Amino acid sequence: MKIIEDVLPVEQADWLEEMLTSPEIKWSYIPDSSGNIPDGQRKFPSFSHPIMNLHDRNQVPDREMMMRLESINHTISTKAELDLDHLNRVRLGMHIPNEWDSYHGVHTDQTMQHDVILYYVNNSDGDTYFFDDDRQVIDRVTPKKNTMVVFDGFTEHASSYPSQGQRITINFNFGK
Repeated sequence: MKIIEDVLPVEQADWLEEMLTSPEIKWSYIPDSSGNIPDGQRKFPSFSHPIMNLHDRNQVPDREMMMRLESINHTISTKAELDLDHLNRVRLGMHIPNEWDSYHGVHTDQTMQHDVILYYVNNSDGDTYFFDDDRQVIDRVTPKKNTMVVFDGFTEHASSYPSQGQRITINFNFGK
């Protein structure tokens, strides 16, 4: 796992945060942020805005947003030392405060080999947790604006709710 701070120029990071917290962005409710909690068990709702998913019938549901993020995608992939040609999924995620004070569903984003970049759009206390093969917490990262975490996609991880405000991330998946 690699943590990279000050990913974008300050002005671009501020622009991104302003854009993603404006009413212009249409967020969709999802009943379980990890997508792996069986029915009948506690789920962890959040909001999502899918931008691109090449593994779901080559969908680019928000071409306009993909174009707006083009230079950001390039900068982020370059700093992570990942090939932008292997980018196969981009998704915005937002969690809002909730009384649940632990992590959400432990998961991986994809079943194929991949790398993940989790970019923190804003400051928040909704940590990201990382787990070993026995599902023991091995690390946790507190969201810091304009910081990204780069990790192997088979590393199980989980989000958590902020205590106030919102926790906004951009999740990038790169095929290997």
